[in-house]
Amino acid sequence: MEEKVDLRVQKTYDALFLAFQELITEKTFDKITVRELCSRARTRPATFYSHFSDKYDFFAFMIRQMKQEYLKQSEQVAMEMGPETYIPCMIRFALDFLEEYEDFICAVEADSMLVPTLDLITKELNEQVKQHLKIIEGRGNELAADPEILAELFAGAVMQVAKWWFTHRKEISKEELTEQLLEILPRMIFK
Repeated sequence: MEEKVDLRVQKTYDALFLAFQELITEKTFDKITVRELCSRARTRPATFYSHFSDKYDFFAFMIRQMKQEYLKQSEQVAMEMGPETYIPCMIRFALDFLEEYEDFICAVEADSMLVPTLDLITKELNEQVKQHLKIIEGRGNELAADPEILAELFAGAVMQVAKWWFTHRKEISKEELTEQLLEILPRMIFK
């Protein structure tokens, strides 16, 4: 069940997210202070600390929120159309996510925060995929292995390929990559 966030809290989060995305393009993560972030977001530091323990906690929360929005969209489509659409949705999710947040990811990459960021996204994607595969299995679909193992394999493979594609986009289009992944991944998941 989805938690409702108070409108004032959501406005605070939105302001902090926007301020952070601006600041990370101007300076490295380690140089950004909570006070500076709050000043840019027009939020009091006390408000920030009532929600987050430090900037690392805030950063992890922000990444989870960005990822959750994409997962919600792809999950909705997958649930409506069946298990055969789930894999393409999750592949497109990873690539769309990287494209949409390209400037942010480039700034994070330059700041050596890309690997921890993508690791966090992979961990969360893994959990989402595992839950969905259990649902698919529960509906009588035969999986190639245990949902937990398949989730690790799928999330790791998709995010690793997505990271690779992010730096090779001029060589292969998103559509070409998706097509190739769709040839491989379903065979790894379903019997």
